[in-house]
Amino acid sequence: MNGIEGKFSIKKILVALDASSLSRPALETAAELASRLGAELIGLFVEDITLLRVAELPLAMEVGPLSRLSRRLQIPELEKQFRAQAAIMRHSLANVAKRLGLTWEFRIARGKVALEILSAEEEADLVIVGKCRWPMGKRLGSTTQTLVFKGRCLTLVLHESCTFGLPVVAIYDGSVQGGKALKAAEQLVGLKDGSMMVLVTASDAASAEKLADSVRLHFNIKGQEQESEIRIMIRPTLPRLIFAVQGMGPVVVPANTEFLYEGSLCEFISTIRNSVLLVR
Repeated sequence: MNGIEGKFSIKKILVALDASSLSRPALETAAELASRLGAELIGLFVEDITLLRVAELPLAMEVGPLSRLSRRLQIPELEKQFRAQAAIMRHSLANVAKRLGLTWEFRIARGKVALEILSAEEEADLVIVGKCRWPMGKRLGSTTQTLVFKGRCLTLVLHESCTFGLPVVAIYDGSVQGGKALKAAEQLVGLKDGSMMVLVTASDAASAEKLADSVRLHFNIKGQEQESEIRIMIRPTLPRLIFAVQGMGPVVVPANTEFLYEGSLCEFISTIRNSVLLVR
């Protein structure tokens, strides 16, 4: 079948690293994938120019993590913190790469975080980022939103737990990207020796059954019928899609699918407790 043919080749994985609590689990996930796929691992630490500009403001203050006392935010101190954080991230990357025998590289860039990641992803096949959100809210942070909307390669948005449970879920809508999503999900299943659930989405029952039959044929040819479940969803709403993936593993989503587009896609990623792999 046309949309389900082909295979992904992931040779370089880019993982965005910073001082947040998500960085270490994201690095471990990226390293595991790189090891299993035989890919090179690239760590990127971005010195956020937005923070540097804030530090130039006369009223910019920071609060000490231990003393809880506020003090004037100084650019030299901020740059010193950047260097210290980058050194920690580089050391962590070097250690995990040595343990797993990976080819690796660590880069430091200065600029707007999302734009620097977008620039670096031109050399990568897969980009991994944590699911950062606005403080005290459920909406995705601006960096993650920018990568969702403007990314050009595979983008893995990790949930806070960074766990890769099973089954892997693939959303299949019959599009070229939908076929790629199904293939990507198969690769994740192969890495985890697990099972997969395919959510077939369509605007009417006849189209859905036709798509489901093509998926069954694909699995039959590959001998995967016993490891895969197919569910049909007719014109699924966002709440129904969110409910369908609860308790499942990572969700593989074709970018710009009819039922998850732009704002609804960001809300879907932000709301569910799954990691999400966007396929373009």
